[in-house]
Amino acid sequence: MTNSNIAEFARLMGIPKNTLWMWQTGKALPVLDILLKICYRLEISLLDLLKPEQLAAKSFTKISHKTIRRSPTQRASPKLFDANQVQDTLLAILASDNQPPLTMEEVATGLGYNRRTIFSHFPDLCRAISAKYRSYGKACHTEKIQQSCIEVKQIVLKLHNQGEYPSEARVSEIMTHPGYLRYKQVRAALNETRREIGV
Repeated sequence: MTNSNIAEFARLMGIPKNTLWMWQTGKALPVLDILLKICYRLEISLLDLLKPEQLAAKSFTKISHKTIRRSPTQRASPKLFDANQVQDTLLAILASDNQPPLTMEEVATGLGYNRRTIFSHFPDLCRAISAKYRSYGKACHTEKIQQSCIEVKQIVLKLHNQGEYPSEARVSEIMTHPGYLRYKQVRAALNETRREIGV
């Protein structure tokens, strides 16, 4: 309908372009009410929308023109901000042990509000959710570095037992995530293990 123009398609469908962008990039999952709105505008069933092979056989030229003509007089009604629901959701997310934790962008998308709108009402809760996500990211990073250190030691010992010199390049070839060799902790594990075996 719009030659891959997300903003134009969003305008024709009467939905936020950021919502479509989040769907396309995989940063958020589609929500049913908006999917149904798209189906209504395109005059197709939800099943048709979820089956690309059926969509490919359809022509949306007529629907596109009709939607364009109607769009100037059809404006989406602003969604009333339900402070109690948003606050309850934010508190539940903070108390949740789900991994990985949600980003504030994901939370805002799920609630159907702009992230800035939510922040203006609950700045402390928003900061806490963002801090929780950053903390999780740092913990994952630290764990991957520790795993890489263990893996490097095992690779060095294995190569040495096979009579092969455990050079940095050779160890890197075998590592699951060779990029982690750039971290000083992982390089220190490599050098320390090589000293221990006398090479």
